[in-house]
Amino acid sequence: MISRESPKILIVDDDTNLCTLLATRLNHSGYTTYVAHTGTDALKTARRESPDLCILDILLPGMPGYDLLKRLKAEPGLKKKPHFILISGRADMTVFFDKADVEEFLTKPFDPAELLSKIERVLARGKAPAASREPERSSPSKAPGGKRVLVAGNQEFILNKLKEHLQSLRYQVLTDWEEKAALETARAEKPDWVLCQLWEDRDIFDAFKVYETLKQTPETKSCRFVLLCPQALAVEAAQNFKAVPVIIYMESSDLKEKVAQILASKYQTTL
Repeated sequence: MISRESPKILIVDDDTNLCTLLATRLNHSGYTTYVAHTGTDALKTARRESPDLCILDILLPGMPGYDLLKRLKAEPGLKKKPHFILISGRADMTVFFDKADVEEFLTKPFDPAELLSKIERVLARGKAPAASREPERSSPSKAPGGKRVLVAGNQEFILNKLKEHLQSLRYQVLTDWEEKAALETARAEKPDWVLCQLWEDRDIFDAFKVYETLKQTPETKSCRFVLLCPQALAVEAAQNFKAVPVIIYMESSDLKEKVAQILASKYQTTL
């Protein structure tokens, strides 16, 4: 049973399935949750319950998420000012929000474990930095004798979880969050495997471009390519990646197990 003192979280999204999923996960983690599917309902619930944190979708029917955010921050009827985590299907929406207004930002689809991590950080620190980051590159881990694996994609949280898991299995792991950097690393380091994440917006990260470029580059033709595919993009993966193994996942736990199986197998297909 959840304690009455547990933090209150208001989930605001017109996607009823996502709201149910998040509410169930957060309830199991000890939070008290409330759900609203419109800005108007969110305002009513916030006035009544005074949540500690709001998970807010940017695109809402009737009242845009940006307007709702401003109204909640200025709402005199709230006993306390909530923290905010914004969610959106577009990563570029972060530019429209002031860092002073929003503690964290998540791009759909996201791993519920990543959301939990952000919630804990926001509530523990009072106000965490906004979710902006610079592209990161890492050197290979020093695990002796391990195969070299390049992990490339846009979701840093999930891919770092995968990196940690592979390092525990004694693989040497490199990571890149941008396609150009990933291609440069592949040419320079010549990894045994390239694990590349499929992303919905190709302007942000284009897995198909990475695959085609690696296939046409002499230095990387011997690399084995594996596509990491969120479940929501499975149809697109089936249409565009017919010659390589595709790992479909919902959460980082699914991904870690399936990747380990592929890397330990005798799968020999190269670019």
